[in-house]
Amino acid sequence: MSHRTVVLFVAILAAFSPAEALWPEPRSIQSGSHALQLAHSFDISISGHSAPQDLSDAIARTKSYLTNDKLERLVVGRGASDVSLFKNSKTLSKLSLSLTEGSTVLSITKEAQKPIEERDEAYSLVVPSDGSAATLTANSTLGLFRGLTTFGQLWYEYESTTYALNTPLSIQDSPAYPYRGLMLDTARNFFPVADIKRTLDAMSWVKINQFHWHVVDSQSFALQIPGFTDLAAKGAYSSSMVYSPSDVQGIVSYAGEPPAGQLRFADATVTSYVADLFTAITKLFPSTLFSTGGDELNTNCYAADAPTQASLNATGRTLEQALDVFTQATHKALELQGKTPVVWEEMVLDHNVTLSPKHDCLDCGGGGWVGDFPTGNSWCDPFKTWQHSYSFDPTANLTVDESKLVLGGQHLLWTEQSGPQNLDPIIGPVQPLLQSFSGLGRVGT
Repeated sequence: MSHRTVVLFVAILAAFSPAEALWPEPRSIQSGSHALQLAHSFDISISGHSAPQDLSDAIARTKSYLTNDKLERLVVGRGASDVSLFKNSKTLSKLSLSLTEGSTVLSITKEAQKPIEERDEAYSLVVPSDGSAATLTANSTLGLFRGLTTFGQLWYEYESTTYALNTPLSIQDSPAYPYRGLMLDTARNFFPVADIKRTLDAMSWVKINQFHWHVVDSQSFALQIPGFTDLAAKGAYSSSMVYSPSDVQGIVSYAGEPPAGQLRFADATVTSYVADLFTAITKLFPSTLFSTGGDELNTNCYAADAPTQASLNATGRTLEQALDVFTQATHKALELQGKTPVVWEEMVLDHNVTLSPKHDCLDCGGGGWVGDFPTGNSWCDPFKTWQHSYSFDPTANLTVDESKLVLGGQHLLWTEQSGPQNLDPIIGPVQPLLQSFSGLGRVGT
């Protein structure tokens, strides 16, 4: 996994002191005033346990990054003024990783697939200035992985010397919210697998832990599902713009039709079909969360649809009641597979659908075309700057108990007006600034 995609963002941070350049900003950091060189023979080891394969891979990637991705400070002279600080400094030869006593050794993947409330991403990183071994300690391999990411951000390069400033360093870090996500819409515009994986790399660099893949919509159905092959064959933009089960598995393991219309959800046959479809899709994704949509329901088309009206008359239900029955049946199918359904807020606020209190609500995203709004704006206007988003406190005016129900947030890239060609410029500079690991809601100055 390469992190070269975020070099632009990291270069921007390089203009700050090491403590300020770490992003997301750690929960607690204590720094000194000494420089420290990284030895050419630098090594990373884990003590007391046999490392799972994906942790070994993460260690290898960190070492490769430190060796091959040369990052100079974004200052006048690109670090020339630092030579006097590091030329006689001590040299760091080793980073020692360890799990706290009594911790169960699981792979990073298994830790990341735990229910959100059970994940432990906390870590403690200590980098002495005297050349003795640096230490990274956590309660889980996922915490060690987060700490390795932070460790990689400490180092600069100047004329073949890799060095850190402001040591000794002591960092204690854990996330303010367990859910920190990015949504990518690949239905309106098709994104090759390589672009998706590159986005996952950038997410990992800034500790964003949830990839919400908006893979199908009325514009295209590009997901090939065993047993439901006609959907992709007839619903994708072309046969080359599809995601096969192996594509999906690869992404998971790596971490012109007209609009299709609306589901005839008042029909019991449709409800059964969608429940079976959801069940089949769950086999492709290990995540415990499954987004079923629920926004932009066009009630007018149902009023003009004779089969829907016949179903409503036969059952004596209103359209809202039929939607409730459909939602409960399809969500039940997901729950039987161990998934938690995720819906848009319209399901609760506009349609009064009965949902489990464990369901999560998604809110407004950006990127759509300007619609038939009298002011010429979209539903998300006025425009939200990244400063406004970063200073937003999701727990404002909530009680302590209510605040515990907030899992986190995510940022959404709808792709009516974006594609693979401008993916990186859109999410690269902005997304890391918006998704603080520990400081969401902190008002910047």
